[in-house]
Amino acid sequence: MDSIYGYLLIQSYTEETIQSVLQNFLEKIFEHKEEFFTIEIKPFVPEKIIEKFQNEATIKAFNFISEINLSDKLRDGELFEEYKSSFGIKIEITPQDKTLKPDDSIAKKIINTLKQINFGERNLDKFKKKMQIENKQNDMTTTATYDIEKEVKNIKPTIYLINEGIKNNENTGLPDFKQIKNFCNDLLKEVKKEFLTRKGNEIKN
Repeated sequence: MDSIYGYLLIQSYTEETIQSVLQNFLEKIFEHKEEFFTIEIKPFVPEKIIEKFQNEATIKAFNFISEINLSDKLRDGELFEEYKSSFGIKIEITPQDKTLKPDDSIAKKIINTLKQINFGERNLDKFKKKMQIENKQNDMTTTATYDIEKEVKNIKPTIYLINEGIKNNENTGLPDFKQIKNFCNDLLKEVKKEFLTRKGNEIKN
């Protein structure tokens, strides 16, 4: 309560997260329009987790996704008359090198080359561009998808609780929240120490 910094740890499920909802809620609570004051929420990941991610994660695939109109030739005949005149197109390009790392500079070079390819009359640069990252830990493989256009500079590792020894209850299917609390408390200590050190270095520089 006596600091201008706060730390927010959120547990998310594979398909669901309250991150954006909670962030909007907090922004409204701390907003002070008369003084033009608001909070700024940014992701922060400890160095040891970043290093672990960089050592273990690899690029699984690049995806180019778009809704594309059918050509006049495809629309000829009765088949497509009963459907809409466009289809979703997904082009997946997978590197043969299974050890390719999600390094920012490497990803940029690959994307800049791939987006010059044409599909029909459209350039892949006009497609939505996503990158699948595969992470193998403790005999478990997880895959995360990132929006390349928005996040290529800010790809952050996901902490999978199962890899931290936190398992779901066999009867309820729910995670052990006591274990999660202990894990978060330990992680918070690391985050606070490292964050303030980095912030102190920024101020000195």
